[in-house]
Amino acid sequence: MNPIQHFPYFFEDHHRALVDRVQRFARTVIRPLEAEGEGREEDDQARTLAAAIAQEGLPRLAVPRAYGGEHDQVDIRSLCLVREGIASASGFGDSMFAMQGLGSYPITLAGSESQKKTWLPAVASGDRLCAFALTERNAGSDVVAMETTAERKGAGYVLNGSKRY
Repeated sequence: MNPIQHFPYFFEDHHRALVDRVQRFARTVIRPLEAEGEGREEDDQARTLAAAIAQEGLPRLAVPRAYGGEHDQVDIRSLCLVREGIASASGFGDSMFAMQGLGSYPITLAGSESQKKTWLPAVASGDRLCAFALTERNAGSDVVAMETTAERKGAGYVLNGSKRY
C-alpha cells in the first residue's frame, strides 16, 4: 500500500519526493545488499546496511535541522515513509534505520544542549550509530527476563550485562 495514494491530503510535496527517493534506494541499493548479506555475520550485515542508509542521507530525517537534520523538527511522517520503503526490501535494513530514531529521539526530546551538540550531528551524518539497548542474548526483547543492571556510582551509573542486536 502506498500511503501517499491513499492519504494524499496528509502528505506534502517533500513527502512525495521522499517516497520516490526511498523506493528507488530500496530497489537499487538495499535489496541487492540484503541478497549479498545472506549467510554473513549479522554484525557485518548491520554495518553494511547502516553505512548505505547513512550514505543516502536518511539519518538526517531523525535529527532536527539545528543539529544537521533535514527539517526544523523531526518529521514522524517522513520517518514512517522511509521505514516502509526500506522494509519493502529488507526487514533488517528497516531495523537499522529505525534504531537511529529510537536511539536519538530521547536526546532530541530531553537531552541537554551539550548532549545534542555532541551526538545529534554524528547521527545525522551517519558517523555514529544509535541504538535502543533492549535485546539480550538470553532474553531477546523480553524486558522481564533482562539481566543487565544499572548501579549508581557517584554522579553516574555502572552498567553490568551485555546487549545483542
